[in-house]
Amino acid sequence: LPSLEHLLQDARIALRRMWKTPGFTAAAIATLALGLGLTSAVMSLAYAVFLRPLPVDDATKIVFVEQTRVDRPGGWGYSYPDYLYLREHSRAFEELAAHYSTAPLSVVTPGGPVSVTGAVVTASYFPLMRLTPRAGRFFSADEDRVPGRDAVAILSYDFWRTQFAEDPHILGTTVRINGTPFTVIGIAPEQFHGVVAGL
Repeated sequence: LPSLEHLLQDARIALRRMWKTPGFTAAAIATLALGLGLTSAVMSLAYAVFLRPLPVDDATKIVFVEQTRVDRPGGWGYSYPDYLYLREHSRAFEELAAHYSTAPLSVVTPGGPVSVTGAVVTASYFPLMRLTPRAGRFFSADEDRVPGRDAVAILSYDFWRTQFAEDPHILGTTVRINGTPFTVIGIAPEQFHGVVAGL
């Protein structure tokens, strides 16, 4: 096996040279370790942000509906009246929910104001994904009838845990979001962080 012999000979020569130049060897190993570590971290982040499925039942059946305009390339969302029209007339979907991610939201907490990312959603948002609240309840259909009439909010589990120390009495109390008082009616499930990757 001449090729194996050449490989072993090359390995011996390489090890001998590395032994004679320990500074270069250490720098090369550190560079390789750093490169591998960074690559691993970036790939882990890419998986968590872009590839990991939503932590909901039947995640493969959930789709985003966008419109394409000739005068503006790329996907564009729908207006609220468009959503209402689709909800009433479309037969292509079993259920339909509207969602608008927004940032920053300034929320007044016991520790002071905190800037967070949140979303404005319709009452069908959580039921569409078959989610159960960690505490309290989700939005009712009546609260969804008149936009802006009912100032109610659902906190993410992580936000409730870190900013309100998992206070069980938070339900029914008022928190100020962007200066407007909202009544907290529920806490989202522990593993749910929304539907937009990376937010």
